[in-house]
This record gives sequence, structure tokens and C-alpha cells, in this order.
Amino acid sequence: MKRIKRLMSGNMIQIVSPAFWLDEEVLFSVKTSLVNRGFRVQISDQSFHRNGAFAGSDRDRAAAMNAAFLNEEVTAIICARGGYGTLRMAEFLDFAAIRENPKILVGYSDITPLLNFISCHYGFPTFHGPMITDFRDEAGELRMTDILHLLSGSEATIAQYIPKNDHVIRSGHTIGLVFGGSLTSIDNCIGTDFELLMNNSVLLLEDIGEPPYKIDRYLLHLRKVGYFNHARAIILGEMMETSGASRPFGRLEVDIYREYFGGIDGSGPILMGAPFGHMPGKRTIPIGAPLDINVTTDRIHIRLASEIFL
Repeated sequence: MKRIKRLMSGNMIQIVSPAFWLDEEVLFSVKTSLVNRGFRVQISDQSFHRNGAFAGSDRDRAAAMNAAFLNEEVTAIICARGGYGTLRMAEFLDFAAIRENPKILVGYSDITPLLNFISCHYGFPTFHGPMITDFRDEAGELRMTDILHLLSGSEATIAQYIPKNDHVIRSGHTIGLVFGGSLTSIDNCIGTDFELLMNNSVLLLEDIGEPPYKIDRYLLHLRKVGYFNHARAIILGEMMETSGASRPFGRLEVDIYREYFGGIDGSGPILMGAPFGHMPGKRTIPIGAPLDINVTTDRIHIRLASEIFL
């Protein structure tokens, strides 16, 4: 794994919108908060474009991401929000520029394919964590403090907490590279250039707005193409807002997870309800980085297994 430059006071943060647009008021408010914390902040001009729900055309959004990676002054790129559109603009990305200019890249949800592609193919970590839209309220200030602490390289612990009674599917300890993110995005990328490459790695899955029958459908597909056979460990983040199906599925999420993961061979930990994803108290987890994961029925400890910053 390649190390990347840590984020320090005085460094430049670039805000880019690879998918849906975010209200200007939120963009400027969060920019002010970051400036007040000692950073220089630029908002890509493209973030103010409007093309339906998208923040500009596919080429506009890709050009903004390319420019951010090519800008030698930029240390960290934080995505404004997800929604939909990252894969649409991906064909216009300058991947040679991205490969040759490793930087901190933060996002989740629709940004999942980009995070994993970069880490899988170019060997430097990206960050599945809160975006600009998550910093808009008082609680967002705490999220901002957490992620900036991690990106400064001063914190090795990713998460440490006491799990709920039914959240540990299998106890265990392992060290491995973590890949994954939005369950929907990962499933949609199968058969494309952005398909997740699992090779004895830790698999992270989370999502929002998907009813139980769709979660079951996605997990069935991932199992049939062999994703779970190549996972050293599995971390299931919170699946938010899973109701809303016109017809009740009649099965609880915990039952679905135990069916798919309870009988998997191996000794690696399998955990549900982890604090990663769309949940309000989301933590940041580095994609493509080695994590030390220790799971027991009364304690979860996830930490960096080696230094990821220069």
C-alpha cells in the first residue's frame, strides 16, 4: 500500500460534486467551518452547475475531479454528496493523473465505485466517510472533528464500542485490507470495469433506502458470484431506512444476514450494525488500508494495522 500525504492545518481541501448537486448555502457554510479550523478551501466551480439533479454534465463533473487531482496545492478532496452520477462521469476521468497524484479522497454511497477502483488498482487508500452534506448541522461539527483527526494521522483507532446482543454473527480476529461500501453500488458494478476485486480482503457493506427483499436480492447475487468466498472478514454497516416495500417481506434483517453469513467457512469475524455508512454517527473507514479487526460478543475494536500517511 502506498502512503499518502496527511492533512495538516494550512493545507488545501477541494470540494467536488461527482454526483447530485448540493445547496450553495450548505457548501459555503461548511467551507467557512473548515476555514475556521485552519484549512484553505476551494469549491469546484462545477459544484454550482445544474443539470437536472446532477451538478453539471458528466464531463463537467469528471473535469472537476481531474483538476482536483492534478492541482499540486490540493491535499484532500471531499465530495459534496452522493445520490447518483459517479459511474456516469467515470468514463471521462483521467485515471493516469489520479494514479500519479495520490491524494486523500473522501466520500461514500454513490462514490463507492470510485473509492474502490482507485484503492484496488493504484494502491493508495481512499476514505469511506462523511461528505460535505454531513457537516451541515451541529452534529456535523463532531463528524468533522472525527474525520479531520483521522486524516491528520493522529488516530489509529477506527471504531471501538460494545456491540448489541445480536450484532456479532461470528467472533474473531483478523488483519486485512478493507474494500466495499454501498451494497447497491457494489452489486451494480459487477461485470463492469469498476467491479470490486475481493482477494482475501475485508468486505464492508452498507446502504440506505433499500427494503429487506432488495437487500436479500443483492446479497444473493454477491454470494452467487463468489464475493463471500473471498472475504477474510465481513463488516455490515447500518442499513438505514429499510422499510417502505409495498408488500412486507416477513423476515428481519438479522435473519437475512445470519442466513447469508452464518454458515460461511473460515474463522474471520462477521459483524453487523457497525458504525459505517449512512447512519448519523458514521465513522470514517479507509478503503484499501490494512485494518486490525478484533470482534468479541462484548467488545469491538477496529484499528489501523500500519501507517497510511507520509
